[in-house]
Amino acid sequence: MPKHLHFMKTTGSKLLFHVALIASLLAFLITDNAWATTKINIKGYLVLESDPYRFIEADTLKSYKLRAATDVAKKAIMKLNNFDGITGVATLYDDQTLLLESVEFVGLRRLLGKWKAEKEIYQFVDYNRLQVSSATDKKTNMSYALSPGVGDSWRLFFTDDQSVTLGSLEIQNEKAQIQIFDTDTGSVLKTLPLVRVKE
Repeated sequence: MPKHLHFMKTTGSKLLFHVALIASLLAFLITDNAWATTKINIKGYLVLESDPYRFIEADTLKSYKLRAATDVAKKAIMKLNNFDGITGVATLYDDQTLLLESVEFVGLRRLLGKWKAEKEIYQFVDYNRLQVSSATDKKTNMSYALSPGVGDSWRLFFTDDQSVTLGSLEIQNEKAQIQIFDTDTGSVLKTLPLVRVKE
């Protein structure tokens, strides 16, 4: 075989090898990127005593490593306690890791139970249900939701069969405060200091 043809054959083999290698790398990167761009809605509980943090899915109880992908998500996590609930959006990085993009709603374990206002008892039954008892023992069942607010506060939404009420919540140890807002102007209509009822 002429030398120049042998050189071309060798060079061609090396070229095919490099092309195959590049194609394999691209396929790997595309597959890896497919994981990294799969955004999902999540609902479950945080385990903050582990490193990294873990997220337990509410429906399946599957556990994922959880990392904050944004500053907003990181700030929200820093306000939460172990086994608090979250609903939000995350990126499925791989089958064991979630990158938290945002926290839409939360459930605060430290809020659960009975709290006494001036005239009513507010009982936060779970992360969604609230029962308000008046001095005359009249009970009103409501739904509520919490989402991250400014600083140490949380945005609070009350709903019943007829209306939606907007407010904010601040909670520290055995005391809390709820402010009710005017939905049109945003001004504070009522401030409710709360003290935990020890049972």
